Amino acid sequence: MIASYRVRVARLAKADLRGILDYIAADRPAAADRLERRVAERLKSLRHNPERFPKIRENFHTKLVYRHILVNSYRIIFRIFGTEVLVVRIIHQARRFTFDMLFGLD
Repeated sequence: MIASYRVRVARLAKADLRGILDYIAADRPAAADRLERRVAERLKSLRHNPERFPKIRENFHTKLVYRHILVNSYRIIFRIFGTEVLVVRIIHQARRFTFDMLFGLD
């Protein structure tokens, strides 16, 4: 049987997604709806084998391992804790993910 992970989305990641969707919806509501569906599908996919996604390229000189999923021009950044996946941020691919962003200091 395939292990199932519990997926949680941090407040910062929820706020990131809402900001992204609001920005896109201002000019292209249908595109925002499509992106929201794609993100939801990818988040759901984290329930099974989240290790299949690559580690992020940024190095914070810590033992914590962060991974990401690419959705259109966005990165869903997450950590795995035992049988739980925590989505920490959702950012544009052009942005460099910094340690401060984990705490909303960006």
